[in-house]
Amino acid sequence: MGSGILLLFFLVLVLRPKSTPCHAQDAIAKDRLRGLLYADPKKPDSTPLIKNHIQLCEAQGDLGGCADYLSDLRRVTDEMSSLADVCGSTYEPPKELLDALTVGLEVMAKLAWGESAPQAYVDRVSWFDGVQTQTYCDMKTLYVRSRGKQAWRRLVDDVLDRLPGRDAMVSKDEALKYSLFSLPCGPSAE
Repeated sequence: MGSGILLLFFLVLVLRPKSTPCHAQDAIAKDRLRGLLYADPKKPDSTPLIKNHIQLCEAQGDLGGCADYLSDLRRVTDEMSSLADVCGSTYEPPKELLDALTVGLEVMAKLAWGESAPQAYVDRVSWFDGVQTQTYCDMKTLYVRSRGKQAWRRLVDDVLDRLPGRDAMVSKDEALKYSLFSLPCGPSAE
């Protein structure tokens, strides 16, 4: 009987999943983003705040209506950056983080573009300040790192096709030059 207990104890130790720094960082990120990106289990009827903030941002389309959402994107980006740093290149971010990143990139590109095509190349960042353009660049870097360059190109093409006034431009390349997507973000995002 005693050897059976020892064998059972040994099997539990050997077969249980190993906790790694990556797992620990993932748990920390989920905890930090609870209520914002993930539903709060203590409040079963609650909606993650980011969903409310994106609705307000898309409805108003200005800094006042988008401040909370852009702040949310910064928090999500910071957590995802920490995960990527700890976990390395093999890390596959949770679906909720990838979805927030993808939607955030689309929304930022649409906000910078506005209701019609920008009139000048310098208008591509619209009313975004340095913090917001850095958030965009960090999001772009994380997207390319987690999804790859081909997925990035598909996202850019898809969003460019849906921008208002884009069809009046000569080419998609011309639209790209006037969009937030042409903002230089450094070698890691290219």
